[in-house]
Amino acid sequence: MSLKRMELKVEIENYYDYIREN
Repeated sequence: MSLKRMELKVEIENYYDYIREN
C-alpha cells in the first residue's frame, strides 16, 4: 500500500466523521 493511498484513506475517514456530527 502506498503512502498516498493511506493518506487518502485517513482523509475519507475524517470526512465521514465530520458528516456524521452534522
